Amino acid sequence: TFTAEELLGKPTDTSITINIVPASTIEYHYQYGTVPGVYTGQTENAIATGGQPHEIVISGLSPNTRYYYRMRYHVPGEQDWVQRPERSFWTQRAKGTTFQFTVTSDIHNNIGTNYSTAMTSINEDQPDFHIDLGDTFMVDSSANQTAINNAYLTHRGTQYLGRIGSSIPIFLSSGNHENEEGW
Repeated sequence: TFTAEELLGKPTDTSITINIVPASTIEYHYQYGTVPGVYTGQTENAIATGGQPHEIVISGLSPNTRYYYRMRYHVPGEQDWVQRPERSFWTQRAKGTTFQFTVTSDIHNNIGTNYSTAMTSINEDQPDFHIDLGDTFMVDSSANQTAINNAYLTHRGTQYLGRIGSSIPIFLSSGNHENEEGW
């Protein structure tokens, strides 16, 4: 299982970064291609430690192209691979072409129906990327790093950022409630 499933970030015209937090240590890789179910590329195997974020960059992609990908993983040393569901993303569109993005701001850790509904609407829009302008995690009153990590992981849940993050790259900004002011 995964504490936090795939979250796309840092999209460029030729690459994408995929972040995960596995519940236990896994060995994994991504298969990818431009046709659903047909994977012409594969990343190197990587080891991700349970409970810790891990990233893989898929590079050498073509600009302005929709890619389909899936993760394959297992416990290190096992032979059989578990295949996760297929997801997709677009590399950066060609200069001068139309693209779509969405924006959220000031969630203020209001976990609930409105936030979940917003993520559903964003997912239905299928934008090229999503921007969160900050004040989402509200960690300015958190007592320690564990509390901050837990707030972040709550937002990575499948009803919130996890609903969109596997197919829509997310850009996160820090707000004053994420201590961006440096106090």
